[in-house]
Amino acid sequence: MGNESAGTSLLELADFGYRQGLKHLVNLDGGGSAEMFIDAKAMMHVSDRHPDNSDSERPVPMGLIIRV
Repeated sequence: MGNESAGTSLLELADFGYRQGLKHLVNLDGGGSAEMFIDAKAMMHVSDRHPDNSDSERPVPMGLIIRV
């Protein structure tokens, strides 16, 4: 994963959760509108693109914030 990541498959997500010792793991999204921010910094590029190939963020009416 990382800034150039195109995402992960459900199998990769399940393997990651298993290696982390998680008992429950939920895939909430996986579409082009999914983004992840850590400390207000985008951690990956969205999959939607403008004609010039720049990121095209979609307006999303809902978000999930996790504070640890």
